[in-house]
Amino acid sequence: MQTLEQALIPFFEQAAKRDKTLLRELERDPCFTLMPDRWCFTLPDLFSFLQPRSEAIGKVSYKEFRCAIYTTSINAATRHYGAEVVIDRNHGQVDKSVYALTWRNREDGTST
Repeated sequence: MQTLEQALIPFFEQAAKRDKTLLRELERDPCFTLMPDRWCFTLPDLFSFLQPRSEAIGKVSYKEFRCAIYTTSINAATRHYGAEVVIDRNHGQVDKSVYALTWRNREDGTST
């Protein structure tokens, strides 16, 4: 059985690598904002997006998912691809704040 970490790390690596299929999915979802230098999301929206796409995430509660987001080394994995997850807009509550996967380099390889 796949663990939460085994589900989260590859997903964020795929996003960090700017996988075109994944980015098209994210762009079509009205809950997300995709810009040239970042992808913005809330944790509840990310959970809803990933639940039907991952058996491991589909079997856990939102609370377990949120805990895993904070204990999994997502940034260590995404740094290899020039990306990191940051708080984009802090609304004082974890579930209301907006997070962003930011890319240090644009798709054409130049710095942002």
